[in-house]
Amino acid sequence: MSAPDRSRWDGWVAAVWVIAGLACIAALVLINQLGTMRVPERDLLGNVSWTTGPNIAVWAAAIGQAGAGVLFAVLFSMVNSIYKNSCDQLACAKQEPAEATSTSRSSEEPSKAKYVDQGEDVEDAAEYSVPTLKVDSVEKSSPFYGHVGAGYALLAVNGKEVESEPDIALNMVDGLNEFTFRNRNWKQVKRYVEMRPGRTGIVFYY
Repeated sequence: MSAPDRSRWDGWVAAVWVIAGLACIAALVLINQLGTMRVPERDLLGNVSWTTGPNIAVWAAAIGQAGAGVLFAVLFSMVNSIYKNSCDQLACAKQEPAEATSTSRSSEEPSKAKYVDQGEDVEDAAEYSVPTLKVDSVEKSSPFYGHVGAGYALLAVNGKEVESEPDIALNMVDGLNEFTFRNRNWKQVKRYVEMRPGRTGIVFYY
């Protein structure tokens, strides 16, 4: 089922406001043309004179017409706003299950990853700069659990240096990944893990 078109009534709203504007202009023209009338007055001596006064009926009709047009436009706009909010809420409700599924899959990645092998420990060749991602702990569900410990520092992923946690996922591939660490003895060690880009299950500190 496709989502409703939230802009479905925008054209009608614009048309209603145009009509309301025309009603106001017509009211001004009506008042200007017929808003006054000649009224006879008789003085104490019985003489009759004519004076100009407001035409109450015309003023009432003009104001009522303009007010009704504006009021209808406001009400129509309110209904359209409620309709748009309902469309937005429906769209959010459809997105939440997808986001929950995506989050669930992301959180399961470390446990689904497969530890493949580890390379030989070599003396630090100073190939990388001073590491900023230091291992604080490793989750039990992580494929690195038991192979990497606190005090290690992550230097690179797939040969590309990492300086922040977002860099890890950016350098990973969907398949076999090479992680280069510096262990507590200042030796470079490599860990090979088959996994998708995402969480590694390692808690880092800076």
